[in-house]
Order: sequence, then structure tokens, then C-alpha cells
Amino acid sequence: MTTPVYRTVTPSLASPQTQSTASVLEFNCLYTHDIRRKSKRWQDGFVRFHTFNKRIMLYDIPRNLIGDTHWMGEGNLADGDEVTLDKSGVLIQIAEAIGTTETDLTGILSNRKNGSSKRGLSTSTFSSKLPNTGPNQVVGSTLPANLKRCSLNKYLGRSSASLGKSALRAKTPFELQYAEPENE
Repeated sequence: MTTPVYRTVTPSLASPQTQSTASVLEFNCLYTHDIRRKSKRWQDGFVRFHTFNKRIMLYDIPRNLIGDTHWMGEGNLADGDEVTLDKSGVLIQIAEAIGTTETDLTGILSNRKNGSSKRGLSTSTFSSKLPNTGPNQVVGSTLPANLKRCSLNKYLGRSSASLGKSALRAKTPFELQYAEPENE
């Protein structure tokens, strides 16, 4: 039923660790949400393939993001490949390449280098602020006296009326607002 797809081997466009830019390949594609239907309804779209982390991002014609996934195959994405998005259940057929752009990676690479040391410091300071509780200890028992939980009855007082019945006022709010003072 299916015919084998022959594709030419292209040199790897993955960026080396010393390079600060990476290629982003853009392809036309057809995609469908009907993975299990025999007669599929195909729609036009665009795929952007980031060679830095092999991420595939699917967009429709007005450039709304449909979904994304990571390429698990060998090499780069090419014409004729089929990809299924895991989370959204979309089948993609890659068509001809539109173009290639270069993306600057200096922000990502600097965040990676600086972020790991910052993350290590923040988790150690965060964990030192938390009380050390064992598996059988209750966290509420370590709270100060003014932060312990109390019942609402302590703050509101016990109601003298029976439950389920509303207390009726002697005068309505209208009467209170427009009533003439009696002692004048």
C-alpha cells in the first residue's frame, strides 16, 4: 500500500557547540486531525524545523501554532517525511522546503550556563527556609500561635438563631434610608 520514499542525504545542519546561530528550516506541509479515519481531510500548513534541538512546530496558514514535537528520526527533516504530534494527535506530511533562516542562540546558551548556577543557589536557599519535617510530623504544628488555624465560630460567634432560618429585620433598608428622624 505504501511506497518507499527515497530522499537524498543532506549534510547535517545541526549547529556545533561553539557556534552561536542555528538554522531553522521552513517547509510547506499537509496536516490532518483525522488520524484514524480512512478518508482524511487534509489542510495546508507550514512546518518550522529547528536544527538546534530538532523541534518541529506546525502552523496553519494564518500562522497560528497547531502543535509541536521533537524529531526522533535520524538526520534532519526532509520532503516526504511523516510526523505525528503526540499531544494533539495531528498527522503531518512534509512537502517542499520554503526557506532557511538563522536564529541567534546567544541568549539561550548564556541562560543555560548562568541558569544552572542560579537554579542551584535558589533551590538551596528555598529548601533552607522550609521547616524540616519528618514523614510523621504535621506541618501545621510548627506554625506560630498567631498563624494556627481556628474555627469560624471563634471569630464570628455562635449564632443564637436556629439554622436554616433567616433573621428578619424590624425595618427594611428603604425604611431606614427614608424614615424621618423620630426625635427631632
